[in-house]
Amino acid sequence: MAHAAPDPFNKPSKAAPASSPATEQTSRVAVVADQRDVARLLASQAKAALGVSPVVLTFDEADDLFAIRPDLVLVAADDDGTRWRLLAEEFEGVFRLALASFTPTVDDAAEAMRLGMSDLLVLDAPKRELARRIGVMVTRAPRRRGPAPKPLTLTPTPTNASDVVDTDLVTVRAEFGVLARLELDVESLLRTTLEYVLHKIGPTNAAVFLPTAGDEFTLGAYVNYDCPKDCVDMLLDHVAASVAPAIESDPTLRVHRGDDALDELMGEHAAWLTGCEAVTFAAEHDGEMLAAVALFRDDRDPFDATTLRRLGVIGDIMAQQLARIIRVHHRHIPMDQWEENEGHSDEPPMGLSVDLSISRDACSAFDPSKRAWLIGHTARISEQLDLEGELRVRIVGDSEMAAAHERHLGDPTTTDVLTFDLADGAAARGAPVDADLMVCIDEAGRRARQHGHTLERELLLYVVHGLLHCLGHDDHDEASYQRMH
Repeated sequence: MAHAAPDPFNKPSKAAPASSPATEQTSRVAVVADQRDVARLLASQAKAALGVSPVVLTFDEADDLFAIRPDLVLVAADDDGTRWRLLAEEFEGVFRLALASFTPTVDDAAEAMRLGMSDLLVLDAPKRELARRIGVMVTRAPRRRGPAPKPLTLTPTPTNASDVVDTDLVTVRAEFGVLARLELDVESLLRTTLEYVLHKIGPTNAAVFLPTAGDEFTLGAYVNYDCPKDCVDMLLDHVAASVAPAIESDPTLRVHRGDDALDELMGEHAAWLTGCEAVTFAAEHDGEMLAAVALFRDDRDPFDATTLRRLGVIGDIMAQQLARIIRVHHRHIPMDQWEENEGHSDEPPMGLSVDLSISRDACSAFDPSKRAWLIGHTARISEQLDLEGELRVRIVGDSEMAAAHERHLGDPTTTDVLTFDLADGAAARGAPVDADLMVCIDEAGRRARQHGHTLERELLLYVVHGLLHCLGHDDHDEASYQRMH
Protein backbone atom coordinates (compact mmCIF):
# COMPACT_ATOMS: atom_id res chain seq x y z
CA MET A 1 0.00 0.00 0.00
CA ALA A 2 1.60 3.22 -1.14
CA HIS A 3 1.80 6.59 0.54
CA ALA A 4 2.21 9.29 -2.09
CA ALA A 5 3.22 12.86 -1.50
CA PRO A 6 0.68 15.63 -2.16
CA ASP A 7 0.31 16.51 -5.81
CA PRO A 8 2.12 18.26 -7.52
CA PHE A 9 5.04 17.99 -5.08
CA ASN A 10 6.67 14.63 -4.50
CA LYS A 11 7.98 15.31 -1.00
CA PRO A 12 9.21 12.30 0.98
CA SER A 13 7.47 11.40 4.19
CA LYS A 14 9.04 12.90 7.28
CA ALA A 15 10.85 10.40 9.44
CA ALA A 16 9.54 9.80 12.94
CA PRO A 17 11.66 11.25 15.76
CA ALA A 18 14.49 8.98 16.71
CA SER A 19 13.93 6.97 19.85
CA SER A 20 16.50 6.02 22.41
CA PRO A 21 17.03 2.31 23.06
CA ALA A 22 15.05 2.69 26.25
CA THR A 23 12.01 4.21 24.60
CA GLU A 24 12.00 1.82 21.62
CA GLN A 25 10.68 -0.94 23.88
CA THR A 26 8.34 1.16 26.03
CA SER A 27 6.29 3.53 23.97
CA ARG A 28 2.91 2.93 25.60
CA VAL A 29 1.68 6.32 26.70
CA ALA A 30 -1.90 7.28 27.48
CA VAL A 31 -3.45 10.73 27.74
CA VAL A 32 -6.47 11.26 29.99
CA ALA A 33 -8.30 14.52 29.34
CA ASP A 34 -11.85 15.73 28.83
CA GLN A 35 -10.91 18.87 26.88
CA ARG A 36 -10.10 18.06 23.27
CA ASP A 37 -7.55 20.85 22.75
CA VAL A 38 -5.60 19.80 25.84
CA ALA A 39 -5.69 16.16 24.76
CA ARG A 40 -4.31 17.09 21.35
CA LEU A 41 -1.51 19.15 22.84
CA LEU A 42 -0.42 16.37 25.19
CA ALA A 43 -0.76 13.75 22.45
CA SER A 44 1.38 15.79 20.05
CA GLN A 45 4.13 16.23 22.64
CA ALA A 46 4.11 12.54 23.49
CA LYS A 47 4.35 11.76 19.77
CA ALA A 48 7.26 14.21 19.43
CA ALA A 49 9.06 12.51 22.31
CA LEU A 50 8.48 8.90 21.31
CA GLY A 51 7.55 8.80 17.63
CA VAL A 52 4.36 6.90 18.46
CA SER A 53 0.89 8.35 18.96
CA PRO A 54 -0.51 7.77 22.48
CA VAL A 55 -3.93 6.45 23.36
CA VAL A 56 -6.33 9.28 24.29
CA LEU A 57 -9.07 8.63 26.86
CA THR A 58 -11.60 10.72 28.72
CA PHE A 59 -11.87 10.49 32.51
CA ASP A 60 -14.95 8.29 32.10
CA GLU A 61 -12.88 5.84 30.06
CA ALA A 62 -9.92 5.71 32.46
CA ASP A 63 -10.62 2.11 33.53
CA ASP A 64 -9.46 1.10 30.04
CA LEU A 65 -5.91 1.78 31.28
CA PHE A 66 -5.94 -1.74 32.74
CA ALA A 67 -6.34 -3.15 29.25
CA ILE A 68 -3.90 -0.72 27.58
CA ARG A 69 -1.16 -1.09 30.25
CA PRO A 70 0.69 2.16 29.50
CA ASP A 71 4.15 2.94 30.85
CA LEU A 72 3.14 6.55 31.43
CA VAL A 73 -0.24 8.27 31.91
CA LEU A 74 -0.47 12.01 31.24
CA VAL A 75 -3.43 13.38 33.20
CA ALA A 76 -4.85 16.79 32.26
CA ALA A 77 -6.10 18.80 35.24
CA ASP A 78 -9.83 19.46 35.19
CA ASP A 79 -11.29 22.83 36.17
CA ASP A 80 -12.01 22.14 39.83
CA GLY A 81 -9.32 19.50 40.35
CA THR A 82 -11.74 16.81 41.48
CA ARG A 83 -11.39 14.29 38.69
CA TRP A 84 -7.62 14.26 38.34
CA ARG A 85 -7.23 13.76 42.11
CA LEU A 86 -9.65 10.83 42.09
CA LEU A 87 -7.88 9.26 39.13
CA ALA A 88 -4.47 9.69 40.79
CA GLU A 89 -5.78 7.99 43.92
CA GLU A 90 -7.26 5.16 41.86
CA PHE A 91 -4.07 4.37 39.97
CA GLU A 92 -1.40 5.28 42.51
CA GLY A 93 1.17 2.50 42.47
CA VAL A 94 -0.34 0.90 39.34
CA PHE A 95 0.96 3.23 36.60
CA ARG A 96 3.43 6.09 36.41
CA LEU A 97 1.34 9.28 36.36
CA ALA A 98 2.09 12.90 35.53
CA LEU A 99 -0.17 15.93 35.91
CA ALA A 100 -0.48 18.54 33.15
CA SER A 101 -2.02 21.98 33.60
CA PHE A 102 -1.94 25.43 32.02
CA THR A 103 -2.13 27.17 35.40
CA PRO A 104 -0.86 24.84 38.14
CA THR A 105 -0.98 26.08 41.71
CA VAL A 106 1.21 25.35 44.71
CA ASP A 107 -1.61 23.21 46.08
CA ASP A 108 -1.69 21.23 42.80
CA ALA A 109 2.03 20.57 43.05
CA ALA A 110 1.77 19.47 46.69
CA GLU A 111 -1.19 17.21 45.99
CA ALA A 112 0.50 15.66 42.94
CA MET A 113 3.56 14.93 45.04
CA ARG A 114 1.45 13.42 47.83
CA LEU A 115 -0.25 11.14 45.31
CA GLY A 116 3.08 9.92 43.94
CA MET A 117 2.84 11.55 40.51
CA SER A 118 6.12 11.71 38.63
CA ASP A 119 5.97 15.28 37.31
CA LEU A 120 3.86 18.40 36.93
CA LEU A 121 3.91 19.66 33.34
CA VAL A 122 3.09 23.28 32.61
CA LEU A 123 1.34 23.26 29.25
CA ASP A 124 2.46 26.79 28.41
CA ALA A 125 6.10 25.67 28.57
CA PRO A 126 8.10 25.42 25.33
CA LYS A 127 7.03 22.37 23.34
CA ARG A 128 10.57 21.03 23.13
CA GLU A 129 10.84 21.08 26.91
CA LEU A 130 7.49 19.28 27.30
CA ALA A 131 8.56 16.58 24.86
CA ARG A 132 11.91 16.18 26.64
CA ARG A 133 10.31 15.72 30.06
CA ILE A 134 7.80 13.20 28.70
CA GLY A 135 10.65 11.24 27.15
CA VAL A 136 12.56 11.24 30.44
CA MET A 137 9.55 9.92 32.36
CA VAL A 138 9.06 7.09 29.85
CA THR A 139 12.70 6.01 30.07
CA ARG A 140 12.36 5.85 33.84
CA ALA A 141 9.06 3.98 33.80
CA PRO A 142 9.16 0.32 34.82
CA ARG A 143 8.95 -2.12 31.91
CA ARG A 144 5.56 -3.84 31.82
CA ARG A 145 5.93 -7.34 30.48
CA GLY A 146 4.02 -10.58 30.78
CA PRO A 147 0.35 -10.80 31.81
CA ALA A 148 -1.65 -7.64 32.33
CA PRO A 149 -1.65 -6.40 35.94
CA LYS A 150 -4.74 -7.26 37.90
CA PRO A 151 -6.91 -4.27 38.76
CA LEU A 152 -6.32 -3.01 42.27
CA THR A 153 -8.62 -1.44 44.80
CA LEU A 154 -9.10 2.21 44.05
CA THR A 155 -8.15 3.53 47.50
CA PRO A 156 -4.76 2.78 49.07
CA THR A 157 -5.92 2.44 52.66
CA PRO A 158 -9.59 1.44 52.85
CA THR A 159 -11.22 1.78 56.22
CA ASN A 160 -14.26 -0.39 55.57
CA ALA A 161 -15.76 -2.64 52.93
CA SER A 162 -17.56 0.21 51.15
CA ASP A 163 -14.18 1.86 50.44
CA VAL A 164 -13.04 -1.05 48.26
CA VAL A 165 -14.06 -1.09 44.61
CA ASP A 166 -15.03 -4.52 43.34
CA THR A 167 -12.01 -5.55 41.25
CA ASP A 168 -14.26 -7.84 39.22
CA LEU A 169 -16.27 -4.83 38.03
CA VAL A 170 -13.10 -2.95 37.12
CA THR A 171 -12.11 -5.91 34.96
CA VAL A 172 -15.54 -6.05 33.31
CA ARG A 173 -15.46 -2.32 32.60
CA ALA A 174 -11.98 -2.52 31.10
CA GLU A 175 -12.62 -5.64 29.01
CA PHE A 176 -16.04 -4.78 27.68
CA GLY A 177 -15.22 -1.09 27.29
CA VAL A 178 -12.49 -1.92 24.80
CA LEU A 179 -14.63 -4.49 22.96
CA ALA A 180 -17.64 -2.18 22.68
CA ARG A 181 -15.71 0.75 21.23
CA LEU A 182 -14.43 -1.46 18.43
CA GLU A 183 -17.98 -1.98 17.16
CA LEU A 184 -19.10 0.64 14.66
CA ASP A 185 -22.67 -0.42 13.91
CA VAL A 186 -25.65 -1.38 16.06
CA GLU A 187 -25.90 -4.99 14.90
CA SER A 188 -22.25 -5.74 15.67
CA LEU A 189 -22.45 -4.02 19.06
CA LEU A 190 -25.51 -6.04 20.12
CA ARG A 191 -23.89 -9.27 19.02
CA THR A 192 -20.68 -8.49 20.89
CA THR A 193 -22.67 -7.50 23.97
CA LEU A 194 -24.56 -10.78 24.14
CA GLU A 195 -21.40 -12.79 23.49
CA TYR A 196 -19.67 -11.01 26.35
CA VAL A 197 -22.68 -11.47 28.64
CA LEU A 198 -22.59 -15.24 28.06
CA HIS A 199 -18.85 -15.23 28.68
CA LYS A 200 -19.26 -13.49 32.06
CA ILE A 201 -22.47 -14.97 33.45
CA GLY A 202 -22.72 -18.39 31.83
CA PRO A 203 -25.48 -19.99 29.74
CA THR A 204 -28.69 -17.99 29.57
CA ASN A 205 -31.37 -16.89 27.15
CA ALA A 206 -31.11 -13.21 26.23
CA ALA A 207 -32.74 -10.73 23.89
CA VAL A 208 -32.21 -7.06 23.06
CA PHE A 209 -35.11 -5.00 21.72
CA LEU A 210 -34.79 -1.64 19.98
CA PRO A 211 -37.49 1.04 20.10
CA THR A 212 -39.12 1.95 16.80
CA ALA A 213 -41.71 4.52 15.79
CA GLY A 214 -44.54 4.86 18.26
CA ASP A 215 -44.53 2.50 21.24
CA GLU A 216 -43.37 -0.62 19.42
CA PHE A 217 -40.11 -2.57 19.69
CA THR A 218 -38.17 -4.66 17.24
CA LEU A 219 -35.82 -7.54 18.00
CA GLY A 220 -32.19 -6.42 17.72
CA ALA A 221 -30.37 -9.60 18.76
CA TYR A 222 -30.99 -12.70 20.83
CA VAL A 223 -29.35 -15.85 22.20
CA ASN A 224 -31.36 -19.03 22.56
CA TYR A 225 -29.79 -21.36 25.11
CA ASP A 226 -32.49 -23.90 26.06
CA CYS A 227 -35.80 -22.83 24.50
CA PRO A 228 -37.39 -25.25 22.01
CA LYS A 229 -36.49 -24.10 18.51
CA ASP A 230 -40.01 -24.48 17.21
CA CYS A 231 -41.45 -21.92 19.63
CA VAL A 232 -38.61 -19.44 20.15
CA ASP A 233 -39.98 -16.98 17.57
CA MET A 234 -43.37 -16.89 19.26
CA LEU A 235 -41.74 -16.48 22.67
CA LEU A 236 -39.71 -13.51 21.44
CA ASP A 237 -42.85 -11.92 20.00
CA HIS A 238 -44.53 -12.18 23.40
CA VAL A 239 -41.47 -10.77 25.16
CA ALA A 240 -41.36 -7.85 22.71
CA ALA A 241 -45.07 -7.17 23.26
CA SER A 242 -45.03 -7.30 27.05
CA VAL A 243 -41.52 -7.18 28.53
CA ALA A 244 -39.99 -4.43 26.38
CA PRO A 245 -42.76 -1.90 27.22
CA ALA A 246 -42.45 -2.89 30.89
CA ILE A 247 -38.72 -2.13 30.75
CA GLU A 248 -39.50 1.26 29.24
CA SER A 249 -41.80 1.96 32.22
CA ASP A 250 -39.18 0.76 34.72
CA PRO A 251 -35.68 0.95 33.14
CA THR A 252 -33.78 -0.03 36.29
CA LEU A 253 -32.07 -3.40 36.55
CA ARG A 254 -34.62 -5.74 38.15
CA VAL A 255 -34.82 -9.44 39.00
CA HIS A 256 -38.18 -11.17 38.51
CA ARG A 257 -38.43 -14.26 40.73
CA GLY A 258 -41.49 -16.41 41.22
CA ASP A 259 -44.87 -16.66 39.53
CA ASP A 260 -46.20 -13.38 40.92
CA ALA A 261 -43.23 -11.39 39.64
CA LEU A 262 -43.46 -12.99 36.20
CA ASP A 263 -47.20 -12.31 36.07
CA GLU A 264 -46.50 -8.66 36.81
CA LEU A 265 -43.83 -8.56 34.11
CA MET A 266 -45.57 -10.45 31.29
CA GLY A 267 -49.24 -10.49 32.20
CA GLU A 268 -51.15 -13.01 30.11
CA HIS A 269 -47.91 -14.18 28.49
CA ALA A 270 -46.28 -15.22 31.80
CA ALA A 271 -46.87 -18.92 31.15
CA TRP A 272 -44.10 -18.81 28.55
CA LEU A 273 -41.55 -18.31 31.34
CA THR A 274 -42.89 -20.85 33.82
CA GLY A 275 -40.02 -22.20 35.93
CA CYS A 276 -37.72 -19.36 34.90
CA GLU A 277 -36.15 -16.35 36.54
CA ALA A 278 -35.76 -13.13 34.54
CA VAL A 279 -33.61 -10.01 34.65
CA THR A 280 -34.57 -6.84 32.79
CA PHE A 281 -32.93 -3.45 32.32
CA ALA A 282 -32.72 -0.60 29.83
CA ALA A 283 -29.65 0.80 28.08
CA GLU A 284 -30.22 4.52 28.69
CA HIS A 285 -28.25 7.59 27.66
CA ASP A 286 -29.15 11.14 28.71
CA GLY A 287 -32.56 9.95 29.87
CA GLU A 288 -33.43 8.22 26.58
CA MET A 289 -33.92 4.46 26.33
CA LEU A 290 -31.86 3.13 23.45
CA ALA A 291 -32.46 -0.59 24.03
CA ALA A 292 -34.39 -2.97 26.31
CA VAL A 293 -32.56 -6.07 27.53
CA ALA A 294 -34.20 -9.21 28.92
CA LEU A 295 -32.44 -12.35 30.21
CA PHE A 296 -34.06 -15.49 31.57
CA ARG A 297 -33.03 -18.98 32.58
CA ASP A 298 -34.10 -21.90 34.77
CA ASP A 299 -34.88 -20.71 38.30
CA ARG A 300 -32.72 -23.55 39.64
CA ASP A 301 -29.76 -21.52 38.36
CA PRO A 302 -30.66 -18.05 39.66
CA PHE A 303 -28.93 -14.77 38.82
CA ASP A 304 -26.66 -14.00 41.80
CA ALA A 305 -25.49 -10.63 43.09
CA THR A 306 -22.19 -10.75 41.20
CA THR A 307 -24.02 -11.38 37.92
CA LEU A 308 -26.35 -8.44 38.53
CA ARG A 309 -23.46 -6.08 39.23
CA ARG A 310 -21.73 -7.22 36.04
CA LEU A 311 -24.88 -6.68 34.01
CA GLY A 312 -25.19 -3.16 35.40
CA VAL A 313 -21.69 -2.26 34.16
CA ILE A 314 -22.24 -3.95 30.79
CA GLY A 315 -25.53 -2.09 30.32
CA ASP A 316 -23.92 1.29 31.00
CA ILE A 317 -21.12 0.72 28.49
CA MET A 318 -23.53 -0.65 25.89
CA ALA A 319 -25.66 2.50 26.22
CA GLN A 320 -22.65 4.80 25.80
CA GLN A 321 -21.52 3.05 22.63
CA LEU A 322 -25.05 2.92 21.21
CA ALA A 323 -25.26 6.68 21.70
CA ARG A 324 -21.95 7.16 19.87
CA ILE A 325 -23.06 5.03 16.94
CA ILE A 326 -26.41 6.81 16.67
CA ARG A 327 -24.74 10.22 16.83
CA VAL A 328 -22.31 9.35 14.03
CA HIS A 329 -25.11 7.86 11.93
CA HIS A 330 -27.12 11.08 12.20
CA ARG A 331 -24.20 13.05 10.88
CA HIS A 332 -24.97 11.62 7.44
CA ILE A 333 -28.73 12.23 7.54
CA PRO A 334 -30.18 15.58 6.45
CA MET A 335 -30.97 17.67 9.51
CA ASP A 336 -34.64 17.90 8.61
CA GLN A 337 -34.80 14.10 8.99
CA TRP A 338 -33.31 14.02 12.50
CA GLU A 339 -35.75 13.23 15.29
CA GLU A 340 -36.94 16.46 16.87
CA ASN A 341 -36.63 15.05 20.39
CA GLU A 342 -33.01 14.00 20.01
CA GLY A 343 -31.70 17.25 21.45
CA HIS A 344 -29.45 18.18 18.53
CA SER A 345 -28.34 21.74 18.02
CA ASP A 346 -29.03 23.62 14.81
CA GLU A 347 -25.60 22.67 13.49
CA PRO A 348 -24.48 19.13 12.69
CA PRO A 349 -21.73 17.83 14.97
CA MET A 350 -18.12 18.49 14.11
CA GLY A 351 -16.11 15.60 12.71
CA LEU A 352 -14.52 14.30 9.55
CA SER A 353 -16.27 15.32 6.35
CA VAL A 354 -16.10 12.45 3.83
CA ASP A 355 -16.57 13.04 0.10
CA LEU A 356 -16.72 10.02 -2.21
CA SER A 357 -16.38 10.16 -5.98
CA ILE A 358 -16.21 7.36 -8.56
CA SER A 359 -14.29 7.47 -11.82
CA ARG A 360 -15.92 6.44 -15.08
CA ASP A 361 -13.90 3.21 -15.38
CA ALA A 362 -14.96 2.16 -11.85
CA CYS A 363 -18.69 2.87 -12.15
CA SER A 364 -19.62 -0.50 -13.60
CA ALA A 365 -17.98 -2.41 -10.74
CA PHE A 366 -19.33 -0.29 -7.87
CA ASP A 367 -22.82 -0.78 -6.45
CA PRO A 368 -24.25 2.72 -5.86
CA SER A 369 -26.32 1.40 -2.95
CA LYS A 370 -23.05 0.79 -1.05
CA ARG A 371 -22.03 4.44 -1.25
CA ALA A 372 -23.79 5.43 1.99
CA TRP A 373 -22.41 2.32 3.73
CA LEU A 374 -18.83 3.20 2.84
CA ILE A 375 -19.19 6.86 3.84
CA GLY A 376 -20.99 5.97 7.06
CA HIS A 377 -18.44 3.40 8.19
CA THR A 378 -15.56 5.74 7.36
CA ALA A 379 -17.18 8.41 9.52
CA ARG A 380 -17.77 5.97 12.37
CA ILE A 381 -14.12 4.97 12.35
CA SER A 382 -13.08 8.63 12.31
CA GLU A 383 -15.35 9.18 15.32
CA GLN A 384 -13.50 6.45 17.22
CA LEU A 385 -10.20 8.11 16.26
CA ASP A 386 -11.60 11.54 17.24
CA LEU A 387 -10.74 13.03 13.83
CA GLU A 388 -11.88 16.27 12.25
CA GLY A 389 -11.24 17.78 8.86
CA GLU A 390 -11.85 16.71 5.27
CA LEU A 391 -11.25 13.40 3.51
CA ARG A 392 -11.84 13.02 -0.21
CA VAL A 393 -11.96 9.47 -1.54
CA ARG A 394 -11.90 8.67 -5.25
CA ILE A 395 -12.62 5.11 -6.42
CA VAL A 396 -10.75 4.29 -9.64
CA GLY A 397 -9.96 1.28 -11.84
CA ASP A 398 -6.63 -0.38 -12.60
CA SER A 399 -5.68 1.88 -15.51
CA GLU A 400 -6.11 5.18 -13.65
CA MET A 401 -4.45 3.78 -10.51
CA ALA A 402 -1.44 2.46 -12.45
CA ALA A 403 -1.00 5.85 -14.15
CA ALA A 404 -1.12 7.69 -10.82
CA HIS A 405 1.21 5.16 -9.21
CA GLU A 406 3.82 5.72 -11.92
CA ARG A 407 3.39 9.50 -11.92
CA HIS A 408 3.87 9.92 -8.19
CA LEU A 409 6.01 6.96 -7.11
CA GLY A 410 7.63 5.74 -10.33
CA ASP A 411 5.91 2.34 -10.28
CA PRO A 412 3.87 1.52 -13.42
CA THR A 413 1.81 -1.23 -11.76
CA THR A 414 -1.56 -0.87 -10.11
CA THR A 415 -1.89 -0.77 -6.31
CA ASP A 416 -4.66 -0.72 -3.75
CA VAL A 417 -4.51 2.80 -2.29
CA LEU A 418 -2.56 6.03 -2.72
CA THR A 419 -2.59 8.61 0.07
CA PHE A 420 -2.11 12.33 -0.63
CA ASP A 421 -1.73 13.98 2.77
CA LEU A 422 -2.22 17.69 2.06
CA ALA A 423 -1.69 18.47 5.77
CA ASP A 424 1.81 16.96 5.48
CA GLY A 425 1.60 14.93 8.68
CA ALA A 426 -0.10 17.57 10.81
CA ALA A 427 -3.05 15.27 11.61
CA ALA A 428 -0.66 13.06 13.56
CA ARG A 429 -0.07 16.06 15.82
CA GLY A 430 -3.77 16.72 16.39
CA ALA A 431 -4.51 19.03 13.45
CA PRO A 432 -7.56 18.43 11.21
CA VAL A 433 -7.22 15.85 8.45
CA ASP A 434 -6.87 17.21 4.92
CA ALA A 435 -6.28 14.34 2.52
CA ASP A 436 -7.12 12.81 -0.85
CA LEU A 437 -7.22 9.03 -1.25
CA MET A 438 -7.29 7.01 -4.47
CA VAL A 439 -8.55 3.45 -3.96
CA CYS A 440 -8.59 0.82 -6.67
CA ILE A 441 -11.84 -1.08 -7.09
CA ASP A 442 -10.30 -3.74 -9.34
CA GLU A 443 -7.62 -4.58 -6.77
CA ALA A 444 -10.27 -4.55 -4.04
CA GLY A 445 -12.33 -7.06 -6.02
CA ARG A 446 -9.37 -9.43 -6.36
CA ARG A 447 -8.44 -9.17 -2.68
CA ALA A 448 -12.06 -9.50 -1.50
CA ARG A 449 -12.46 -12.78 -3.39
CA GLN A 450 -9.15 -13.99 -1.98
CA HIS A 451 -10.09 -13.17 1.63
CA GLY A 452 -13.74 -14.18 1.36
CA HIS A 453 -15.42 -10.89 2.23
CA THR A 454 -17.32 -8.17 0.38
CA LEU A 455 -15.97 -5.60 -2.03
CA GLU A 456 -17.12 -2.66 0.10
CA ARG A 457 -15.35 -4.04 3.19
CA GLU A 458 -12.10 -4.31 1.23
CA LEU A 459 -12.53 -0.71 0.03
CA LEU A 460 -13.14 0.38 3.63
CA LEU A 461 -9.88 -1.31 4.63
CA TYR A 462 -8.06 0.80 2.02
CA VAL A 463 -9.66 4.00 3.31
CA VAL A 464 -8.64 3.16 6.89
CA HIS A 465 -5.14 2.39 5.68
CA GLY A 466 -4.92 5.80 4.04
CA LEU A 467 -6.17 7.51 7.20
CA LEU A 468 -3.52 5.72 9.25
CA HIS A 469 -0.85 7.10 6.91
CA CYS A 470 -2.20 10.58 7.65
CA LEU A 471 -1.88 9.85 11.37
CA GLY A 472 1.82 9.09 11.07
CA HIS A 473 1.86 5.32 10.46
CA ASP A 474 3.85 3.74 7.67
CA ASP A 475 4.55 0.24 6.38
CA HIS A 476 7.97 0.74 4.79
CA ASP A 477 9.70 -1.95 6.86
CA GLU A 478 8.57 -5.27 8.29
CA ALA A 479 8.10 -4.07 11.87
CA SER A 480 6.08 -1.01 10.78
CA TYR A 481 4.04 -3.17 8.40
CA GLN A 482 3.08 -5.62 11.14
CA ARG A 483 2.15 -2.82 13.55
CA MET A 484 0.06 -0.96 10.99
CA HIS A 485 -1.75 -4.01 9.62
